[in-house]
Amino acid sequence: MFFSIVWPILLILIGYSWYLRTNLSFYYTILTILLSTWSIFWKYSKIYSFINIIITTLFTLYLILNKSFNQSYNKLSKKSYDKSSILLIPLFLWLSFASLLNYYSI
Repeated sequence: MFFSIVWPILLILIGYSWYLRTNLSFYYTILTILLSTWSIFWKYSKIYSFINIIITTLFTLYLILNKSFNQSYNKLSKKSYDKSSILLIPLFLWLSFASLLNYYSI
């Protein structure tokens, strides 16, 4: 029940963050693929799913901390980058919690 509430909220936050930083579409696509493949890994190998979730967590942290890809980094873009980074923090926290659950299920 809890998962069906959390994931739509996280996906909306990811989508809006992506909208604010369209120049990082390649990285958001990789993030989406990593998030999508976790359930496949979980079905076949819990160790690979744990590795996947750790990589996804680190990749999300990279997107939160990354501010160097915008060539014209002015006040307006800084504001949207900061907001975009803040929107990804709930995903990072959720993935951190999920990695603990995944670790203890191995």
